[in-house]
Amino acid sequence: MKKWSFALLMSMIAQGSFAQVQRNVTPKKDSTEMAMQGETANKENGQSKKETKTQMIRSLNLSKEQREKFKEIRQANKEKKESIASNDQLTENQKKDQLKELHKEAAMNMNSILSEEQRDKVKAMRRDKGTLQQ
Repeated sequence: MKKWSFALLMSMIAQGSFAQVQRNVTPKKDSTEMAMQGETANKENGQSKKETKTQMIRSLNLSKEQREKFKEIRQANKEKKESIASNDQLTENQKKDQLKELHKEAAMNMNSILSEEQRDKVKAMRRDKGTLQQ
């Protein structure tokens, strides 16, 4: 009788421990972190900004030279973003401002690499994207 009650007790404990749901709670990321990681989702089609940018770049039919220059600019910007993010002496607003400036600088650099036809195509894609979001 003792063995049966002990076995029953152990099986109830085991079932109770397996039945509990584990939930992994992750803290919300602030907008600076999300922008740096490119994780903001496009609400219209479920794509991330990164995927959308990749599609835009592919549709421009960049030459090998242009792709290499883009890659260099992106790598340099990634390093600059990381240094801004890790700088504890800056406030969140200062970090956002510096990231905006970095983004503008990168856009100007990338725009200078594109041909006139490619620039027009980018403008059209941005205009279309803006009308979709409204």
